[in-house]
Amino acid sequence: MQLMAISWNFGWPVAAGVIVGSWVDGKIGSSPIATLTFGLGAMITAVWRLIALGKQDAIERDQKPEIEREKEPRTR
Repeated sequence: MQLMAISWNFGWPVAAGVIVGSWVDGKIGSSPIATLTFGLGAMITAVWRLIALGKQDAIERDQKPEIEREKEPRTR
């Protein structure tokens, strides 16, 4: 995985969660409960997503040699 993809998949959900939480806090006057809740929820979701992407990447790397072996001509 590239570093930019990792930072993008983690950074924007957390920032969005904090922004939405801050907006909700402003609307209902519950500062900082919604900001913390949305921020932590976004962080947990982002970590879960990064773990899933890491597993998917590992599976793809393990399968690549197998696919390349199938394409090679077989000799007897």
